[in-house]
This record gives sequence, C-alpha cells and structure tokens, in this order.
Amino acid sequence: MSGSTASPRASRLRPVVAAAAALLMTLTGATAATTSAAAASEGATEAATKTVTHTAPAAPASAAGTTGGGEFGVTAVPTVSPSTRVTYVPAGSDYPCNTGELCALAWDSSRSMFAVFHMYNCARYSLSGWTGQGYYANQQTNGTVATFYNQSGGTLWTSRAPSGHQGANWDPVWSIRNC
Repeated sequence: MSGSTASPRASRLRPVVAAAAALLMTLTGATAATTSAAAASEGATEAATKTVTHTAPAAPASAAGTTGGGEFGVTAVPTVSPSTRVTYVPAGSDYPCNTGELCALAWDSSRSMFAVFHMYNCARYSLSGWTGQGYYANQQTNGTVATFYNQSGGTLWTSRAPSGHQGANWDPVWSIRNC
C-alpha cells in the first residue's frame, strides 16, 4: 500500500525536480557566460591600457645642489585643480604613462624630484607652482588634442595624441585641457 501512495507523489515531483534542474542549469550557464563576458571585457580593457615608459630628464639647473629650495629659497610645489593622480620620479629615472593619459612633469623642489601628473579624466586643469622647464607625454586616444593655455585663457600650443616625451616651458602655462 505504501508503494502505491509513493508512486503518485514521486510522479508529481518529477516535473518539479526537472524544472528546477533546468532552471539551475540555465542560471549556471548564464552565470558562466556572464563571468566569461566580464573576463573578456576586463581582458580587452587590460589590452587597451598599455603603459608607455619615458625617461625623466636631468634636474633643472636651478635645482643643482639644493635639497628643497629653488632659486632664492623659494620652494616650488606643483599642484593641479581638479586633483589627479600624481607620482614622483627622480631626475633621469623612467616614468610610466598609461594610454588614455596626458602625463605632465613639473619639478617639485620640496622633494627634489619630478611630479608626474597623470591627467586621465577630461577636464581643464588649473596649474599652481609650475615653473621653469617641464615635460609632457600625450598618450591619450589617437587624435585627442590637449590644449595649453596662458593666464588670459589664450592658447599657447596644442598636442595631438599620441606624442612622445616633449619639453615645455611652464612659466606662461596657467591651465591645461587634456581633451
């Protein structure tokens, strides 16, 4: 008797179990596909982001023999607004500049190193404390134009990506639009 009552119950549960198993396989397959797509997208992003290495030049002549002050004891600490990622490299050392970035080097006499500003987000960056000879590398998307402005907002020069390591006199530059 118990065999006859178990049989109808089991037959009613089979379609439910089969549907649950099918749903589980669908979800597992979708998750695997989503994970694969995310990994492929991440790989594409990694492949698209390459690091180009440049070499920082020698320290500015005014910095020779100083340990923190520039000419006349003035310390130049370069900054930008809005803020961006900054790294520091000694004169003559390699510095990375990722694709998608405009990297600008200004001498930081408080550290006796070059400050490398990695301008990635499209913005107009106001400069403060940028003096003398500096450098930049425009590693943005091909054809992207960076514009360097004077105090009154007039264009001093432009740089079309990609460009290698370029020299720049920061004295007349008050802002940079990287895109």
